[in-house]
Amino acid sequence: MTKQIDSINQNKDVFESEDVVKVFCPQRRLQKPEETVLDKLRHDIPNMKMLDVGVGAGRTTTHFASLAKEYVGIDYSSNMIKACKKKFSNYPKLLSFMAMDARDLTFFADGFFDFVLFSWCGIDYVSHEDRLKILMEIRRVTRPGGYFCFQTHNLNYQLRNCSILFTKDLGQSLWSLIWVLQMRLLNKREIWEQIRSPSKNKSHVLFNDGTHEFRLKTYFIAPYEQLEQLKEYGFDETKIYGLDGLEISDLNNTTETWLTYLCKAN
Repeated sequence: MTKQIDSINQNKDVFESEDVVKVFCPQRRLQKPEETVLDKLRHDIPNMKMLDVGVGAGRTTTHFASLAKEYVGIDYSSNMIKACKKKFSNYPKLLSFMAMDARDLTFFADGFFDFVLFSWCGIDYVSHEDRLKILMEIRRVTRPGGYFCFQTHNLNYQLRNCSILFTKDLGQSLWSLIWVLQMRLLNKREIWEQIRSPSKNKSHVLFNDGTHEFRLKTYFIAPYEQLEQLKEYGFDETKIYGLDGLEISDLNNTTETWLTYLCKAN
């Protein structure tokens, strides 16, 4: 348990680091599934109070804040919030940015927000137990009928990604072999067995997948378990979008890197 806590604290330290903040600062474009969600909610957002969790350096702010009735961006990285405040200091609309941990949103009243966004798989950099705390807190601050949208890493992708791909291209085959060996060395045996053996595989796992120079532990979850988590914590009417922005219906066979979930608080 202590080692898991150390890993999660390490994740937070990575997002506080100057080099990672610099990577996030220039980012401004929405991904295709985010564009799909924005188009779906565009007519409703002007009447919505919106919470942008894990706002980073404000990649999503320009697109959503200009439409929302009220916009609050939070991140557990104080340096990311500093970057947001600097970037949007002359923004024509009133914005709020706060350093805040999604595991504790007691600053906000129950049902305060109409729309909560947690983009770019930010929910994947805490432990399983803390992930459930986040879902519970987000449901608490979302009004019944309000929307919650987030992205999360797809465990089905990692099952494929950690298999050696042999092709006629020797260079590609060699690169695949090196990658798999690197993943194996970075992760403990029991984690590796969960990834590699479907019969032993858990439906979620905390895995070092090389993100930000191999400094992060990332949470991967099977789509069906994610639906169960959402149902358990008070969300339904869930739609799932792939990287192309189209809705996914066959959850068993989707192997995209991450998926975008849009659901309603019940």
